[in-house]
Amino acid sequence: DFLAKHDQINNQTRYQLSYFGNSEAASGISTTAVIIALVAFALGIYFAFRVYKNYNPKPKASCQGKAIGGWLVLPAIGLVLSPFIMGFQIFSADYFSKDNWLGLQNLDIENSGTLSIVFGAELFVNILFLIFALLLTVLFFTKRTSLPKLIIGFYAVSFAFTLVDLFVYDYLVPSYMLENDPSLYKDATRSFIAAAIWIPYFLVSERVKNTFCNVYPKKTDTSPVEHP
Repeated sequence: DFLAKHDQINNQTRYQLSYFGNSEAASGISTTAVIIALVAFALGIYFAFRVYKNYNPKPKASCQGKAIGGWLVLPAIGLVLSPFIMGFQIFSADYFSKDNWLGLQNLDIENSGTLSIVFGAELFVNILFLIFALLLTVLFFTKRTSLPKLIIGFYAVSFAFTLVDLFVYDYLVPSYMLENDPSLYKDATRSFIAAAIWIPYFLVSERVKNTFCNVYPKKTDTSPVEHP
């Protein structure tokens, strides 16, 4: 999945912090990380509700409302598992550890300040991805018309984020602090394969066009009609 690559890079960087950081370890939870997480969560929930209620592409007149089946079972399994995997990776990456934040700030490299910003940005984006995955899961199983375009965007942005994260770390972190591990590139490859398979599928599949037919129900005016 698309988060594992940058988790591995973070782990390798944090392994060196005690040597390069020149600072005493400080246990506890980072206030900075908590604030970033709360802001990302609030914004993510707000926009998720806005999208859920207001983004309703019109279904085709011939849309049959088929049951979820065929190849759609595979992305369905992926969507159900994604929030759990993402949540586990966010917490296992130690974004909330005060040790990591102090180590990054005191790291004896030229771009230590920028690296701290990137670390916080990763936490922010990953929480948004987690909320986006939850939204997609709900839209998928309620067979909403908005699902195909949104999931296409999810696959595309996931792949782009994986590449950008990889290039940013390669640029900011000196090579002597990172092992030459081919597995660091596995998740970029997986994201590319997922995007290459599922983006065209959701664009052209007749099964998709005949499955996702529902829109958010609009409230009907039930107030009594006044007669003259």
